Amino acid sequence: MRLDLSHNKLKTFSTNFPLKFLNLLDNKFDSIASLSLPETLETLYLDENMFATISHDFQWPKKLQFLSLQQCHISTLDVLIPSKLEVLRFKNNRFHSKSFGLKCNSPTVFNLLDLSENFFKDFNFNTIQDIELARLNLANNMFDDIPLNIPSNILCAIFNSSSDSVVHNLKT
Repeated sequence: MRLDLSHNKLKTFSTNFPLKFLNLLDNKFDSIASLSLPETLETLYLDENMFATISHDFQWPKKLQFLSLQQCHISTLDVLIPSKLEVLRFKNNRFHSKSFGLKCNSPTVFNLLDLSENFFKDFNFNTIQDIELARLNLANNMFDDIPLNIPSNILCAIFNSSSDSVVHNLKT
């Protein structure tokens, strides 16, 4: 079942209805704690809300595979991500190196971690060392130098939309 409640003025949301898809884009949420999500949820859009911080206390649905938190004004992130998550989009927030951290209970494989259009001047790859990444998008941040020593858990790191700013790892 799908539910689209985008472009409203919701400040809280709670349901136990067995949803697989939920769109809460562009509402009035200012705290992640104001959400109570069903365990069946696989896809969640929370873009364009006003979350400043997302802490490790919040319980994400265990079946969640796609999470988008673009343009949410998030400046601090310290979250435990669900093991089934494949795509995580944090484009256009307020992250920098000291305010960003992801944790996993078990080794996790992502297709995409999008951290483009934030405020990274450098990136601590240790914050994602337990995650196997097909693509890490760090384009349009504030890098002085592009890091070329990409850890082996990342297949492709994107630092700009031009082809000379993509670093590929070839695992042997």
